Amino acid sequence: MFNFTKYFLDITDIVESPTSYLEWASYVVLSSVLRSNIYYDFPSRGTKVCPNIFVLLVGDSGGTRKSTPLKLANKLVKAISNTKLVEGRASIQGII
Repeated sequence: MFNFTKYFLDITDIVESPTSYLEWASYVVLSSVLRSNIYYDFPSRGTKVCPNIFVLLVGDSGGTRKSTPLKLANKLVKAISNTKLVEGRASIQGII
């Protein structure tokens, strides 16, 4: 069985960012790419739960290397091109 997160962490072993940031970046990639194609069905409630997650990396400015995992995740999601991305700073009008 292929473990994307383990593979992502192995490849990014040389990156200075903390492993937890890289791990959460891999979860973002998986969630973004899978979208609503994978879900957990609750037939008794008539609902489906999709892997939609929102991740906020918290750390000191510049010192914790937050941007590197996000840039890597961004490149992977862009390469698949099935998800709309909002990058950097954006106004509500720009997003809509």
